[in-house]
Amino acid sequence: MSLAPMIILGIIPFIIWLFIANKMEFTISLTYVISTWIMIIWAMGDLANVYNTIKQVPRNAKVFNYGLHSYWINENSDLCK
Repeated sequence: MSLAPMIILGIIPFIIWLFIANKMEFTISLTYVISTWIMIIWAMGDLANVYNTIKQVPRNAKVFNYGLHSYWINENSDLCK
């Protein structure tokens, strides 16, 4: 879910641009590709959150979000039963 903005607003439009770049005027093409890269760069914070979640949360744990904070609970603990 965190990577959706980067994929939808950055990567997919960039891949589309690869196929239609030679059919577009240069200034429009340049503006299009710069805007896709800006969207990808702005999503690096979300990418860092996904990386930290993968590195810090143990296997078989559930991740919960509360506002801006994320918590995890191990499924083997007594709190999940």
